Amino acid sequence: MYSASIGRTTISVECYQPNIERIIRTVQLENVANYVILIGNVIYIESVGTIRFDGLLPIFIDRQIQSAIMKIDIQSSEGFLCASGSQIFDSANIVFVQMEWDDIKWQADQAEFIIDFFIRRNYVTTATDNCQILNQTRNNYTTWGTPHDVFWIKSSHLHLCNI
Repeated sequence: MYSASIGRTTISVECYQPNIERIIRTVQLENVANYVILIGNVIYIESVGTIRFDGLLPIFIDRQIQSAIMKIDIQSSEGFLCASGSQIFDSANIVFVQMEWDDIKWQADQAEFIIDFFIRRNYVTTATDNCQILNQTRNNYTTWGTPHDVFWIKSSHLHLCNI
């Protein structure tokens, strides 16, 4: 909610009802309803009662979101966001992504897909505790995650690590 509290449009996709209720209550208490878009759904690569990440593109266009930071926390399913989000990543300037990595690093196909997705878009992987650039070789990604997450930062925005 920090981004909403400083007047930034915040899109939250959440499927777990208790979390939805917490978000709604926080939005009410912080009086930031004008900045929060809450979507009660799940992101997946197919339509099965879920949404694709690119399905949020009309919101980006309607709200004129040209630049963004993002936190991804979808319980080892982060690959679905990448598999269904090329249009958003290719049209919006998403400069910073915080992603859970603890479980993904043990799923080689998903980890390599995510790494390729971000490297193709000129992102660099960094540690969350010190913003140190991580070695992006194929056999090294199982050591990532300090303690559980990684940052993907566009190479043109590595100065964010100095803030």
